[in-house]
Amino acid sequence: MKGEVVVRKGMLELHKPGALTLKAEYEGATGKINLTIQANTEKKIAQSIRPVNVVTDLHQEPTLPSTVTVEYDKGFPKAHKVTWQAIPKEKLDHYQSFEVLGKVEGIDLEARAKVSVEGIVSVEEVSVTTPIAEAPQLPESVRTYDSNGHVSSAKVAWDAIRPEQYAKEGVFTVNGRLEGTQLTTKLHVRVSAQTEQGATFLTNGPVQNCHLPLLQTQIQPTLFQMSTIN
Repeated sequence: MKGEVVVRKGMLELHKPGALTLKAEYEGATGKINLTIQANTEKKIAQSIRPVNVVTDLHQEPTLPSTVTVEYDKGFPKAHKVTWQAIPKEKLDHYQSFEVLGKVEGIDLEARAKVSVEGIVSVEEVSVTTPIAEAPQLPESVRTYDSNGHVSSAKVAWDAIRPEQYAKEGVFTVNGRLEGTQLTTKLHVRVSAQTEQGATFLTNGPVQNCHLPLLQTQIQPTLFQMSTIN
């Protein structure tokens, strides 16, 4: 049987009984030593199981670990196989956190896994103003709002815009899809004769320290509740 050791913080931890060879090198010199680790027959009491936390998407079965780490009253922690309870599909149908219990092999303690169903619940829509005959600038990303309260950003692949859409005054909408998802957003474009040619730019807030005489292009975020997210 092959033994197992781990070097941690300058200490040699003996994890599995059996024979093994340790090799070392220092300033060009090398050496090795053969060890035989004997099984520890001292009785140990399992005291706790390290917590398990798993995040999954809506309607997505979470991937729970096949083992958990058990802490004992003496010696090192040890990995034990675990069998988790089945998760009812309805628990994955809405954003929430819930607990899954597991039967741990070899001990009487029960494992517990916290499963969090998380995802994007809303996506920002943006508005832009551009001069006649000048293509609007498309933002590379928009803000997303997660079920856990986090706000982040995601890159957007926008549909192509035809020159005739901004050839005269008016408004039109460009659809976009968040990269790597099926989620969509919209860019609302206003074509205006009062906007100075060549002076357009994008901003997520009021124009600051700017001396252009006419209206400039601005992105104005609008929170958009995704009706396609269930």
